[in-house]
Amino acid sequence: MVTEKRKKEVNESFSDNALKMMRKRYLVTDAKGKQEAPADMFMRVAKALSAVEKDYGKSNAVIAKTEKDFFEIMASKEYTPAGRTMTNAGGATSLVANCIVLPVDDSMESIFQTLKEAALLQQAGSGLGFAFDRLRPSMSVTVKSRGTSS
Repeated sequence: MVTEKRKKEVNESFSDNALKMMRKRYLVTDAKGKQEAPADMFMRVAKALSAVEKDYGKSNAVIAKTEKDFFEIMASKEYTPAGRTMTNAGGATSLVANCIVLPVDDSMESIFQTLKEAALLQQAGSGLGFAFDRLRPSMSVTVKSRGTSS
């Protein structure tokens, strides 16, 4: 897919400061302690994101072209996906969204389930928002506690 010459060009196109930040945040380290280079990261991300096309009935040729095109878009610095995508796509953690809005239904079970999901998403590095539109208005009667909602 990508020639060694192109990989070298991509790897050498980043400043020392950019490489330092990439090593700290985005470049995956394997079990033996070897860290990928920027071109390897772009290949990993391009492969993972283009593989989704299989779910939509695309041929292997279309998937390969999408992978190559996406690699080139990132390598030429025309577009860079969000941080979670760069870190997680093609890796052990499948979460690729930076920001997620979680609904909160009007029950203690839902509130605590949302809390659990929020903790797991934050552990994976995602930013969170909460949709409280399903909760009853304040001062509404509550049956189980025989009081009113806050």
